[in-house]
Amino acid sequence: MSKSNLVDGVKVGVTDASSAWSGSNDIPFIHLISSFLNSSFALSLTPYLFIITATSFSPSPTRPTNGSTATSGSDGLLYITSSSREIASRAVHLTSAKFIGRITSSTYTFSTPDIEAEKSGNVSLGFATKELEWMARIKELHFSSFDSDIIHSILLNASRTPLDPTVPPPGSKSINTILEEARAQLARVTPRQALTELRAVGKFATGGNNSGRARGIDVPTVLVDIRPQAQRDEFGVIPGALIIERNVLEWRFDPRSEARLPVADRYDLRVIVHCQEGYTSSLAAHSLQQLGLLNATDIIGGFKAWKDAGLPVEVKVMKERSIASAAGSMV
Repeated sequence: MSKSNLVDGVKVGVTDASSAWSGSNDIPFIHLISSFLNSSFALSLTPYLFIITATSFSPSPTRPTNGSTATSGSDGLLYITSSSREIASRAVHLTSAKFIGRITSSTYTFSTPDIEAEKSGNVSLGFATKELEWMARIKELHFSSFDSDIIHSILLNASRTPLDPTVPPPGSKSINTILEEARAQLARVTPRQALTELRAVGKFATGGNNSGRARGIDVPTVLVDIRPQAQRDEFGVIPGALIIERNVLEWRFDPRSEARLPVADRYDLRVIVHCQEGYTSSLAAHSLQQLGLLNATDIIGGFKAWKDAGLPVEVKVMKERSIASAAGSMV
């Protein structure tokens, strides 16, 4: 057994039986090796996963530049044995995927000659079962030294404890955490603070060459509404706000982007973002900061807080329609 180690509490290893293998029909010999491995761990509480390989030649100890080492096209044998049905199943699925197009045959059961050999007393299949033992014939197994890397990858990934789909994966974050981290990077403003900045410009900034300068420092300032049209139609808009929907925001304000607005030609641009209630806008403003627009921020509470504070808004007035006209739009 070569390179045997412990992975997530599972004993794993791979052995090549090519030197003692008499040929592709010598399946009982591989079963004997498997039986020996199984019996060695029969009294152990440690789960295990082993892969046995056999070819008509010895695997190349070195890796050539093109990965190819042989010229014949004979099949090799790959045999998986494990103490766990779950681990064995994962190893089988991984093997089938890694060697796709190269597996000429595979089985969980033993061929008739093997069963007859056991009955005759010539060979014992040991603890092998159709759920825990699997073998496949693979074209040109070990003809490339990359196959050894593939096999060790199968052992490693099959033996690892699978993630519980109901448990957050390591390194993942909840949206609340992401939002808190984004806001920690922002100097957020209240609706009245935003209005004060915009009034310092002399009028609401509308972008382009007419963007204003505010906060007592010499930087252009724009107010950006990232809400979808449906929300703007339903709730209204802030006069002079630049309408840039969320899905294109970064492309419009990245100075490196070919799709940027004329005003987005410098990294000290002051962008005050607002959405409907001040959640999406925080993530959007933080995204702009990641582009290098470090003066970007958002309005606490969004458009709703602005309107509730009695600040200027424009509401779209829907024209009244006749009953006949309304009925006609439904047919």
